[in-house]
Amino acid sequence: MIGKFQQHLHELILANSQVENVNSDDIFKEILRCRILDFNKAYNLSMLAKGFIHIDLINLFKSYKILDKDKTKLLDGLVNKLIFDFKIFIWEYRNVKLADLEHQKGINAKMKKSANKSKLVANKLDKIVSSRWELWNSLVFEKGGHWSNF
Repeated sequence: MIGKFQQHLHELILANSQVENVNSDDIFKEILRCRILDFNKAYNLSMLAKGFIHIDLINLFKSYKILDKDKTKLLDGLVNKLIFDFKIFIWEYRNVKLADLEHQKGINAKMKKSANKSKLVANKLDKIVSSRWELWNSLVFEKGGHWSNF
């Protein structure tokens, strides 16, 4: 997922840079120096997925003279792509693994429904939020949780 993010960011900068004769290798080296890729730091990609833009990313866009009118659109697209990739590479993968585990343990849909004591609350949440992904996203991202705690 991080590699796909780096590649997408690289392509965005390459396509939108106002610097003449921009060197593709230099862009990639600068992306690797960004502190947002270090998960040992307080700010990392999970914060970007919540919409917090790190100064390293802004400075990267400035250094390649990406026009101010394009920055917001590009950053918004970058955040959306990151969330979408998370959904595909982590969330859906997790759901498949969980379904496999439930099948191995002999857990079926009827058993899960009967174990759900809070159907009323779940039904109200389903009316408010149209899908489980949106429910999870609203509960985790908006409440300040970390994306890996699904």
